[in-house]
Amino acid sequence: MIYKTELHCHTNLVSKCGKYPVEDIIEDYIALGYSTLVITDHFSPATFEDKQHLSWTEKCDFYLSGYKKAVELSKGRINVLLGMEYRNIHTCNDYLVYGVNEDFLKNTIQMITITLFPCTLRILPKLFTGKICSYIRRTRSVLGLLCCPRIFFAVSARHHHGIK
Repeated sequence: MIYKTELHCHTNLVSKCGKYPVEDIIEDYIALGYSTLVITDHFSPATFEDKQHLSWTEKCDFYLSGYKKAVELSKGRINVLLGMEYRNIHTCNDYLVYGVNEDFLKNTIQMITITLFPCTLRILPKLFTGKICSYIRRTRSVLGLLCCPRIFFAVSARHHHGIK
């Protein structure tokens, strides 16, 4: 059996550059014979710039809306996984992050600090304490920065905004 997987797909519900409705994305990938689709909406200050008034949980709910709609519409016909396109605002590099889940997002309020502070690499060691370390020990998952077996961390030089 051949497995076709799209590893970089944005929804128009979350990513400003997302061009296609989630309904079209799901149906098109199914029609093209894909078995798996990873929703990697943008996670950056721009994602939340008009949502500063929301709580962290509400921001997470917004961020997850494209992924959840894709899961709902897939009706089990295609595997839909959650990923993220993380923007380091200090370097303006985008990174595709896999292995993120809803629990990690909602229970890691410090995660927004990674994106919002310009000296990201100096802040990261401070974040891997307390709650995050407990999460990592419990789930063996981390935000792609510590090469855990479930996580793949790749620099993305291109943007994939749909398949049309």
